[in-house]
Amino acid sequence: MNCEGQMIKEIKSFYLEIPVKSLKSTEGSSMMDDKVYSALKSTSNQNIIFQFEKINSMSPNGNGWDVNVQGTFAIAGVSLRDNMNVHATLEPDGTITFIGSKKIRMKDFNVEPPKAFLGALTTGNEVVISFNINLAKNLIISSK
Repeated sequence: MNCEGQMIKEIKSFYLEIPVKSLKSTEGSSMMDDKVYSALKSTSNQNIIFQFEKINSMSPNGNGWDVNVQGTFAIAGVSLRDNMNVHATLEPDGTITFIGSKKIRMKDFNVEPPKAFLGALTTGNEVVISFNINLAKNLIISSK
């Protein structure tokens, strides 16, 4: 990422991996968690991946920028290109925060929504992936 002062000028690359087994149900049900891990094929596809490709648009908003990016999501062994909206903030100390969410449909990734108790308990087809990523500025100092 290239920044000039408090302005984000360019995002060269961004790659995010989320371990499938780090996902936890809001009810704390280990049985349902195991069913989700199975549906997401966690044995052969251990991570949910987002690979940034390009910025579609970036505009100032409040204390940062609204950024629409294009990238590829890889879930359960299926990769799909899609757009995502992210709010980026560059703090005076150099910390950069990205906040966003993306609604996905499990069936788009050939994932059958998990069921339990002979279908009495099911999850919906739509899942929202929400994130809040804080990056500290990495300074490289060289001496000659």
